[in-house]
Amino acid sequence: MAAKKIDVICAGEILADLIGGTKKMEYQLFAGGSPANLANNLAYLGNKVALIGTIGKDEIGDFLLKNIKKSGLNSTFIKKCSQPTSLILVNKTKGTPNFEAYRSADREITRAQIDRTALKKAKLFHTSCFALSREPARSTIMESTEIALDAGVQISIDLNYAEKIWKKPKKAKKLVEEYISKGALLKISDVDYRRLYKSEIEHPEKILDKFLSMGAKQVCLTLGDKGVWAADTENETFLPSRKIKIVDTTGAGDAFWSGYLTAWLAGKSIVDCAKSGRAVAEYKLGRMGSIDKKIDIKKLLK
Repeated sequence: MAAKKIDVICAGEILADLIGGTKKMEYQLFAGGSPANLANNLAYLGNKVALIGTIGKDEIGDFLLKNIKKSGLNSTFIKKCSQPTSLILVNKTKGTPNFEAYRSADREITRAQIDRTALKKAKLFHTSCFALSREPARSTIMESTEIALDAGVQISIDLNYAEKIWKKPKKAKKLVEEYISKGALLKISDVDYRRLYKSEIEHPEKILDKFLSMGAKQVCLTLGDKGVWAADTENETFLPSRKIKIVDTTGAGDAFWSGYLTAWLAGKSIVDCAKSGRAVAEYKLGRMGSIDKKIDIKKLLK
């Protein structure tokens, strides 16, 4: 399978989202996990993608694997383990959703799942802060990162930090800043920034500069309904959000990053990457659950 062309390899949590409805104790099951969502979205956008992750030998794991295969991405590096598939209980809100994590299988990513040949031939390797919070996934992903970097592959990270996942903020900060310093494409939300740095966002430009000075190649700071900032060492742009009907905010950040990275893979400018990200995020916000069909990005951008 490694011989087949793979442009993007995503590594990290594959889990199920139980999203609450308007009635108490009424939940719907959806595929979740930031890297898994991103991989699916990228595949639906026409990219050649592979996903590294772990699920349980249970019905929910089967449901997630079926959903993953539906998008057409490469599922060769997904394994099943004896632990139950991880679950996230999500309370639907207009802003960033509240959640409780029940983690098991998602952290069981091991070295045996790394295909060095595929990794070295990719254009992009992506992971998440969530995925780096537990062993053995952390060591496996960091090792994969070094293999990718040595081969000249661009790395990417979604800094989806939550204290209830890490428990030790200093350790999280040190590890993600180490990752960013390696020249990563970074996506971070205002909520994630406040959680990790215990600070409000008064001057977005300074935060962009902060991460660029750490060594990030490009930085995207998403501000929910206030828009998004994006920058590299030479360019900086701000895109306001547009008024749309919001159905479900879960996975909107993953949708944005999938649109952004699709444009980045096509060699587009930061402004065009941000516009692509906004268009896919708007599409996701208008529907319940994860994206589950092919997307024509050109139509979304009209």
